[in-house]
Amino acid sequence: MIDILIIGGGPAGLTAAIYAARAGRTVTVCERETLGGQITQSHQVDNYPGLPRISGMELSDAFCAQAMDAGAEIAFASVESLVRNADGTFTAETDDEPITAKAVILASGARPRSMELENE
Repeated sequence: MIDILIIGGGPAGLTAAIYAARAGRTVTVCERETLGGQITQSHQVDNYPGLPRISGMELSDAFCAQAMDAGAEIAFASVESLVRNADGTFTAETDDEPITAKAVILASGARPRSMELENE
């Protein structure tokens, strides 16, 4: 059993992983696609404090490296369901293996959707 399961490996999830791991918690970040989330699609990020003119992929790589250096584990899996157990812990059923944690942070981000309009 781990202390904290973070569902989503975008900037919010990786930041949560950094803080939790630095606080001495065991942390697993569960991401189904690409670490970094939507920021990886940005050619250039100019508004991140201290890092002007960085690509979204470079920024994502830095987030991921810092989280892993702090001790966070990364699981590339899709969370299919999440249940709260009788003892107050949580079990996430993934397409790989179940993960049980004392707490869960949901940082699943967003996904752009088309309105399916002509000339959108």
